[in-house]
Amino acid sequence: MSKILLLEDDANLNETVTEFLEEQSYEVVSVYDGHEAQEKLYESKYDLLLLDVNTPGINGFDLLKESRAEGVVAPAIFITSMDSVDDLEKGFESGCDDYIRKPFALKELQIRVETLLKRGFFHESKELIQVSKSLMRTVFP
Repeated sequence: MSKILLLEDDANLNETVTEFLEEQSYEVVSVYDGHEAQEKLYESKYDLLLLDVNTPGINGFDLLKESRAEGVVAPAIFITSMDSVDDLEKGFESGCDDYIRKPFALKELQIRVETLLKRGFFHESKELIQVSKSLMRTVFP
């Protein structure tokens, strides 16, 4: 089960997105302000970040930029009403992988989430494969 951090200060939208994603079998941790999101990122790892931009405390752009500097590699989608090309550019410069403008269809959000999660490029493998010396001599005499 993929774990998603949702930062959205609009209570109705937060609840709607959370319920929708949970129905799609995702674990969703929802928060309402940037400081709370920052704490959650410090406490746990997530497979995907859904971040509103205009939030109390730390805004989504700054939160993601700081998180990337701290080594957070989970893909991020901004969900925002900011719709200028300059805002889009700022979002991608801060480290996002996708940008969806409000209002949006939940199905569109689902497609974008699934696309990023299936890539798996952001997962760091900590597994090492031990190769015996005798096998090494066989392969590389």
